Amino acid sequence: MKGIGKLLFGLLLGICISVLVSYYNKTLNISDLNFSMGLIAGAAFMSFVFVLFSFRTSKNTNSKTEASKLRMNGIVICFIIMTIGLLGSHLLSNSDEKTKNSILTEENKTKLQVAALAIEKNKAQGFWMNNMVDQMEKELSNTPERTLSEETIFKLKDLSKSLQPYYNIQSDTISDDKFSPEKGNLLLTLKTMKMDSVSFKKVLKEISFSQIELLDVDLSDTNLAHTDFSNSNMPKTKLVGSNLSNSKLEKTNFTNANLSQSNLNGANFLNAKMNWANLKEVKANAGIFDGAKLSNANFYRADLKDATLKWCKATNTSFKEAILQGANLSTSDLSKGTLNNANLTNCNLSFTKLIEANIIEVDASNANFSHANLENADLRNAHLVKAIFKKANLKGVKLLGAKVDKIDWFKQLADWEVEGLIELKEKYNIVPINQDSIYQLIKIKK
Repeated sequence: MKGIGKLLFGLLLGICISVLVSYYNKTLNISDLNFSMGLIAGAAFMSFVFVLFSFRTSKNTNSKTEASKLRMNGIVICFIIMTIGLLGSHLLSNSDEKTKNSILTEENKTKLQVAALAIEKNKAQGFWMNNMVDQMEKELSNTPERTLSEETIFKLKDLSKSLQPYYNIQSDTISDDKFSPEKGNLLLTLKTMKMDSVSFKKVLKEISFSQIELLDVDLSDTNLAHTDFSNSNMPKTKLVGSNLSNSKLEKTNFTNANLSQSNLNGANFLNAKMNWANLKEVKANAGIFDGAKLSNANFYRADLKDATLKWCKATNTSFKEAILQGANLSTSDLSKGTLNNANLTNCNLSFTKLIEANIIEVDASNANFSHANLENADLRNAHLVKAIFKKANLKGVKLLGAKVDKIDWFKQLADWEVEGLIELKEKYNIVPINQDSIYQLIKIKK
């Protein structure tokens, strides 16, 4: 009887603790499901210990029949305890999922309400906007220089502030970010009014066009310098030959946009989305692209002198014949990218991923490749004079025709503790090529 009493005590204790934990989780709406499940598991373990203890007690029982019953009861009770634990975990998991769904539903309702209010408010501003446009047209037509007065620009600024961004609703999906299509339309209207450049520059200076939405529109050959386009949605926008110098473009979506031949000097693209963007022949001296998504973008012949492109995701991106002199690409992922014939002098490529990248015939003199991963990269005919490769991964790298500044360059690589050095020594010899202490890697003939 003592053994059975212990078994029953263990069972009741496990059930009580499981019920209490479930009640605790449900009543207080605990979000940490792992904590609650951990307590249930602990309760089950405690009960299991009681079962084992009862088995041990059964050995001291004189009656074989009673000992057998105790063992059987222990197995049954253990099964019940595990079942209770699993059911409790399942119920808690479902409860947690329902809570999350409920929260998401409430968030969506809130977004819908905010969006509906903003849409109605912006519609109400439509009449004001039409009047404002008519007023500007009259003012421009009455001045030979087509200039706007300070008073009109001030009114325009007030109008732009009233065009609030909101969540975009398409069928049953709601966007994660808020944008204002109406403010985007205002910009397009201003562009077509053909006001003088001084007035247009004042308008752009006074008005913030952050969080605007412009989908597949043409703003080519437009002077948008020093303009705030941060947090905007501008996919497929054409900005060919436009001036965006010193503009704020943080977190803006330029996916599939065409910015070729544009002036991006000093522009800030921090954390921008620029996958598949056309950036051919742009001028982006001292431009900021840190954290930007640049996969499959095209920087062919781009001038990125002294630009920063840290922490970028730029896989399959082309920097062919680009000027990256003094640029900082540290910790970016340029795997499978193309940098053929690029100028990488004094470029910071430390901790950069360049796996299977094409870096043929580049000028990388004084470049820093410390801790970079260049596994299976192609650096044939690259100019590597005074380039630094401390603890870099050079496994499988192609270096035929590469130019270095030391006849004992392999010794330098050994001091830098690079990976793949043994393979390089087996493949290449280093020979002098002129009187300027420049040496070249040639294949070892076998």
